Amino acid sequence: MDREHTSALAVPHARRWRARTWLTLAALAVLLLAVWPAFVDAASGPHIVRADGDCLRMRATPGLSGVQVACLAEGSQVFALGESQDVDGLRWERISASGQTGWAAGIYLVPGTAAPTPVPTAAPTAVPTAVPTVVPTPAPVPSGGTITGTVSASGGFSLVLWTGGRIETLLSVAEGRGCGVRSVLVSRSGALIAYIAGAPSFVNDQWTSQVGSGVLAETPVILVCAAGGTSTPGPSPTPGPTTPVPTPTPSTGTGPGSSFPPGTPPGPAGNE
Repeated sequence: MDREHTSALAVPHARRWRARTWLTLAALAVLLLAVWPAFVDAASGPHIVRADGDCLRMRATPGLSGVQVACLAEGSQVFALGESQDVDGLRWERISASGQTGWAAGIYLVPGTAAPTPVPTAAPTAVPTAVPTVVPTPAPVPSGGTITGTVSASGGFSLVLWTGGRIETLLSVAEGRGCGVRSVLVSRSGALIAYIAGAPSFVNDQWTSQVGSGVLAETPVILVCAAGGTSTPGPSPTPGPTTPVPTPTPSTGTGPGSSFPPGTPPGPAGNE
């Protein structure tokens, strides 16, 4: 009787323990089902904002009523912290971006790493190439010239056209044509400027200043030619014998031709 009595008392106690155990397991299952999606489906790691060209609002709390703390640009990099909540019909992910933490709609987050923004490379500064200075080569001075026209070989004036040479060359060419040049005349501003052949340089200063000492290009000139065809001055005449001039003898006033009256004594007093 004692064993049966003990068994009768133990059966209700075991039933109550099993009931409590099942109730505890059921409560844990409900709690796990409520919490598990938030951890299983929560985004984590680096993500990229894909907001259809607009910025993505990051809020202080999940939901459309949360205070906006930032607006993340399209393509920017965020980091999902592994927490999510379903509010207002959207899955909200807890993220960190630009040194701030908040919540953003997960449908606008794509796993991945944003490509680094390329740093614009500065275009190299073009160094100007030095252009060599072209030094003009002076035209060679022609060694000769041409006289166009008739040159008088018997002396006088000859109007000719001189082309391509200095005044010295003109004198040489004219002498070759039989003209002993004494002078050359050119017209400048309505006045005749003369070059005297064989004269010192200062005599021809006016010619040098107004006509110049360089090449005369197609210049009408008047040649003053000497007879005999040479412009070289002739030799100086040799002086002939000098006739002595008699020295007058002072008159004493007594000889013939004297202008003093007779008896006038010589000396200063008698000449006054």
